Amino acid sequence: MIKTGFESLGLSLKVLKAIEDLGFEEMTQIQAKAIPCLLNGRDIIGNSHTGSGKTAAFVIPVLERIDTSNTAVQALILCPTRELALQITDEIRKFSKYMDNIRSLAVYGGEPIIRQMRELKKWPQIVIGTPGRVMDHMRRNTLKTGGVNMLVLDEADEMLNMGFREDIETIIKDISPKRQTMLFSATMPKAILDISRKYLSSPEQIKVQSSIASTPKIEESYFEIRSDAKDELLVRLIQLETPSKALVFCNTKSMTDQVAANLKSSGIKAEPIHGDIQQFSRTDIMRRFKSGMFNVLVATDVAARGIDVDDIEIVFNYDIPIDREYYTHRIGRTARAGKTGKSYTFVSGQTQMRELREIMKYTKSAVKLRKNPSYNEIHAKRVKSILENAETGIGSKGNENYKKAIDEVLDGRYSYEDLACALLKMTVEGSYKTGVVAEDITDAEVSRFHMNLGRKDRIDKNKIMEFLTRNNDVSRNDIGDLNLYKNFSYIDIPRRIERKVLDSLKNEYYNGRRIRLEPALKKTES
Repeated sequence: MIKTGFESLGLSLKVLKAIEDLGFEEMTQIQAKAIPCLLNGRDIIGNSHTGSGKTAAFVIPVLERIDTSNTAVQALILCPTRELALQITDEIRKFSKYMDNIRSLAVYGGEPIIRQMRELKKWPQIVIGTPGRVMDHMRRNTLKTGGVNMLVLDEADEMLNMGFREDIETIIKDISPKRQTMLFSATMPKAILDISRKYLSSPEQIKVQSSIASTPKIEESYFEIRSDAKDELLVRLIQLETPSKALVFCNTKSMTDQVAANLKSSGIKAEPIHGDIQQFSRTDIMRRFKSGMFNVLVATDVAARGIDVDDIEIVFNYDIPIDREYYTHRIGRTARAGKTGKSYTFVSGQTQMRELREIMKYTKSAVKLRKNPSYNEIHAKRVKSILENAETGIGSKGNENYKKAIDEVLDGRYSYEDLACALLKMTVEGSYKTGVVAEDITDAEVSRFHMNLGRKDRIDKNKIMEFLTRNNDVSRNDIGDLNLYKNFSYIDIPRRIERKVLDSLKNEYYNGRRIRLEPALKKTES
């Protein structure tokens, strides 16, 4: 097992295996400080922003303390939006991958409450929800809190800003005072301190210290991009900027390998570097990077700590960093030794946009939106570059040898201009190894839909994709993330093709059951 720091916490092997699968290389500050306290049953107040790794900081201890033989709700996690509720639910699913009999359920406004009532009858031990919808279920007696011994208040300040204080206090009063309470908040206004004094028992206060290192010498930009088009955008930007040295940051080792492989297949010289690569190989990779044998290094945050290169022109955040402080460490790799540099961050969807806003708030810097470069821009830049390089060779010694060969081929049938155009075309098109480049990679605006089919219906992702694309001109690449669960699925569909997909499914059935797609997410709870 790869050493990550989590091994020292005494976690179960099943959780440790899931952590390794997720590609974690070490604990973030909030995880290192909070998890030991929570495993010991302490209440905590975690002063930590979005992007600090706090979700794992409470999900891991919650999973470790769940009694899988008990069907009662044992952990209740309150959060401000249904989007965050689904995100937390997804994290629980990932960390409990190898655990048996763990059931979790997200409850939130904007989805029919009847469906949630049915799911609550299946005895989830962990319920994640927005305060308003949790209160609805408590009033209906469909959510029983008598067995709850762990309560999480995630992004507590945001919940108060949205007017949920009364609901939160009502929920807390309904839960046994012997519970363990975990409160996480980016800020600590008086209302949060009042709640902590009133409802937490001798809490451990954890504040993540940080150093803000943003610099005016770095031009910070972001691009809104579909998650499935990030590879194409990265290739385009590298072709447009032609950096002599660039760093690409990914959150996991597997993604680092994948991105580097895609760049290589696109004709870009790139290598990955991460913790699974032997030390002697990493040393050789860095030697070749510094000497200019390849120009793009794809790295994880931990592996990049040993990088000491002064002439990195651009830093790409292929993934939003899991810790805000990582962002400043990443972009600080450029603009060294008195030089200027650029940082480009890829943002997919509302959750990541929210995380970037938190980063901007934290760094006190303005990260500007940039328009995604078109294929025509890349093409024009490539043509100009080739012609400029060719111009430097005019009049060079030895050209007369090539002139003779050209004359023999032309033989009076074609002009020098015709040959120059043909050679330029071959050179430009030969530089693109990805084939035809899709023009539209810009649409980051997606809607999340709930589909009433899941694994229990004996349907898989390929079959769902077939339904989504077979009666329209939509391709599989147009569809965003698809998450298949036991009783339902979540599908991200770009708004530009949303109507096509919905119209094509109006009269579709699967095994006698009508297929229904309903909106699943909005920005705030109604």
